[in-house]
Amino acid sequence: MPTPRGGFNDHCEDANITAVIDGVALELASVLDKSALASAMQRIVDQLLPVEYTGLYFYDPAARALRFAFAKGFTEEQRDRLERTAMERKPGRVFLTKEVSYVPDTEMDGEKLVTARLAQPIRSRLFLPILYRDQSVGVLSLASVHKNYFHDKHMAVAQFLSRMTGVVYTNLHQIDELNKQLDLIRAQREELIELSAPLIQVGDGVLLLALIGAIDVERAHHARRILLQAIAMRRAHSILLDLTGTIEAERSTAEALVQIAQAVKLMGAHCAICGIRPSIAAELSAREGELKGIVIYGTAGEALSAILPARARRARRQFRTSTW
Repeated sequence: MPTPRGGFNDHCEDANITAVIDGVALELASVLDKSALASAMQRIVDQLLPVEYTGLYFYDPAARALRFAFAKGFTEEQRDRLERTAMERKPGRVFLTKEVSYVPDTEMDGEKLVTARLAQPIRSRLFLPILYRDQSVGVLSLASVHKNYFHDKHMAVAQFLSRMTGVVYTNLHQIDELNKQLDLIRAQREELIELSAPLIQVGDGVLLLALIGAIDVERAHHARRILLQAIAMRRAHSILLDLTGTIEAERSTAEALVQIAQAVKLMGAHCAICGIRPSIAAELSAREGELKGIVIYGTAGEALSAILPARARRARRQFRTSTW
């Protein structure tokens, strides 16, 4: 009785083998994440290499273990056991040696099968390393209930699939790592933006916003947002913008400062600016008309000396008036 064949063998007999391979390559190249890759590989393997048992492992560096991306033909308990012992069995050896392992007849194989209680006993097995630039990233596992099942054409398509999978998986992994780095950079940038505009309450109703470093559009928006929120929440009546820590300015910096100062005035608070650098002064001079009502001081010390006693004197006068 001849050993059953199927899947890719049928396609190999046709003249459209190139179209089949191109279609597989296109499907794998179009996946957007590792989950989609696993689903695509399971469909492709079922179509081209229809066997009773299949599995795709990828290596997890953190756990130093092979993890199933998908597995077909096993119970959940069997799958867990296969995954747990993968590095100790043929999948692990194939992963480490980067060499294909074919067992044409499991009855002649010395390794005891973990899945000995399968409904349909495995008679032949094929393991292929998933490689990218000579580095193992996983293992493709195929098993049939027929001995001597896998022939040269099965080997050829399985190796093609394993190579394609290695490239796609590694690209997706690199994209994941890049996204993690970008998330970290964004988080660090947000933290730097927070630190670049510390808001300090220096007196009753008096807030000092110290601007540090380069004041770009994003930082200016952040400074304006936190300042306006603080004015409303703390009922601030006087705001001091300290520019001592800023670096050389562009035209957008002066525009941002004017917008902050005008927003403060619209909230009903007085606004003062100190520590203006020459480059910022040159830009602000062209906007002198927009700075009406904003007091300029040389240093933060001069500004606070003027603002705090003035507020205290006004408070004392208001107190005396109210007691009459």
